[in-house]
Amino acid sequence: MSSTTSCRDLRTDKVHEHLGEDQYRGLTPDEAITSVAAQWDIPAGRIGDPDDMGKIIAVLCSELANFIVGQNLGVDGGTGSGIS
Repeated sequence: MSSTTSCRDLRTDKVHEHLGEDQYRGLTPDEAITSVAAQWDIPAGRIGDPDDMGKIIAVLCSELANFIVGQNLGVDGGTGSGIS
């Protein structure tokens, strides 16, 4: 898709989260942290929040990202990177 739309000055990218606070809605913060700690080793050391996703989307919508095309960006605190 990125190759067909880039000629029209449109860039397509995908942003996805792996761990976010929505997945733990209804739990107390301590319960959520305990749940995450039991399941994941998050290199960033915390659960993501909506601002984390919003910041990367804001950058992608700006001229700062004019050479980023067709990427799949994980906003996941490093859980998808293999870093531990």
